[in-house]
Amino acid sequence: TARQKRKLSLYDADMVASALVSEDSLLCPVCLSVFTKPVTIPCGHNFCLDCLTEYWSYLVVENTHVT
Repeated sequence: TARQKRKLSLYDADMVASALVSEDSLLCPVCLSVFTKPVTIPCGHNFCLDCLTEYWSYLVVENTHVT
């Protein structure tokens, strides 16, 4: 029926809209490249695993230096 077709087309439109992702949401804020091995931290931010690991290692080293 026409109603079923309309309902299906709205469903299809929702599926397409949810599949479209902005390019910015695929970029790591550290290296500015598309995520490689993406990880999400508890606050919801996303990073490449290597970028996050390297940054955390940097913080540990910086915090162990005696000034």
